[in-house]
Amino acid sequence: MKIPRSTTLRLIAALPLAVTTTLCTAQTLPARTVPLANSQAVPSSTRSAEMTSTLQNIEGDIAIGSAMTDLGSAEKARKHIISARTRLLPLISDLKQDDLEVWRLAGKLGRLEPDRMMAAQALEAIQRLAPNHSDIKSLAEVMAELTAAGLDSEVELVRTVRTTHAKALEGDAQSQLKLGAYYTDGRGVARDDQAAFRWLSKAADQGNATAQAKVGICYATGAGVTANGQEAIRWLTRSAQQGDPLGQSNLGACYLAGKGTEVNASEAIRWFTKAAEQGHADAQFNLGICHMNGQGVPKDMAKAVEWFAKAAENGHAAAQYNMGFLCSKGEGVAKDNTKAFRWYSKAAQQGYAEAQFSLAVQYMTGEGTARNESESLRWFTAAAEQGHAKSQYNLGAYLSSDKNPSKDDAKARSWFKLLLSNPAAPADLKRMAQDRLDKLKK
Repeated sequence: MKIPRSTTLRLIAALPLAVTTTLCTAQTLPARTVPLANSQAVPSSTRSAEMTSTLQNIEGDIAIGSAMTDLGSAEKARKHIISARTRLLPLISDLKQDDLEVWRLAGKLGRLEPDRMMAAQALEAIQRLAPNHSDIKSLAEVMAELTAAGLDSEVELVRTVRTTHAKALEGDAQSQLKLGAYYTDGRGVARDDQAAFRWLSKAADQGNATAQAKVGICYATGAGVTANGQEAIRWLTRSAQQGDPLGQSNLGACYLAGKGTEVNASEAIRWFTKAAEQGHADAQFNLGICHMNGQGVPKDMAKAVEWFAKAAENGHAAAQYNMGFLCSKGEGVAKDNTKAFRWYSKAAQQGYAEAQFSLAVQYMTGEGTARNESESLRWFTAAAEQGHAKSQYNLGAYLSSDKNPSKDDAKARSWFKLLLSNPAAPADLKRMAQDRLDKLKK
């Protein structure tokens, strides 16, 4: 799981308070044996029987995934690609990995998925470990594809990670922090939460305040380590007391949510304020939520808007959405659909689904901007593809409308069916979609 920068309190259309923390677990697939067909694998006299079997399975999955892709069976191909990736990632996350067959397979899988970072890792490793790779046919074939893929910037990042790793091994705390971030984000190295936690812990033990904050977040979310609220509070407190805004903001979030400690809204406000005054956007956003709901402070919509605006100006997508919503309703600020459109646009461009939906509505109705049907459909689609139920319904309704010159009942049915399978869709919206779907069948 990617370690979040903070625990974020988000506002939806009805303006309730919510704390969202999602823990993703690694996907595991059953072990199976797949024969290595037509293999030109790089030989290794030191490779264990277990490792050989693993590489054979990976090779088999890649071969089947490639064949299914060529046949247009995307779903079957994906199953084998995921299986290969699941087995390969632990091998390539090791920066000491020197088995050329591992990197040959990583190059093949990186080109098949496609995954440019995995492909770049393979390219850099083969160049480093086998300068004369052209003498080995199987490596030369993969390298020809990788070299032609234009991976220069990605390879440079991989090399930067290797340099950082060397410095981290020497005990440099800042390099340990950076390496933890590389593992967290999967940049220049395969994403590995446990490796991230290990390196962050090394930096935190040396007193690095930002690393301490990230270790606290790991404990709070269970990323790379067993979740432990008390340990989260301990590390976040150490970070916050050093003045780190990430630690202060997340400590405030823990106090507000009662994670690892009793709920203490006043203490949450204290830490949010310290971080917000340093320009930390999450803390500014959370202060807006607290002022809006009267948590730890008197309820004050003007203050809420003030903090939302600061966070929004700092690029916080949820705050930008909230500003758009409040401007469209005239709550805590003068009603102004043009300003609402501007804020919705900023959040939508960052991929915020609720803002994409709201922006689509404005384009459809002409509120705050000129009416533009094609732009409306573009943003409804962007939100719908993220699972936004109302956008899925609107697309189905538009595409099935007799007033639509580009009416497409088949696509409309697809969106309605997707909505019906959407676990986040409310029951009343599902009933409406089913009614529409039944009418299309007649």
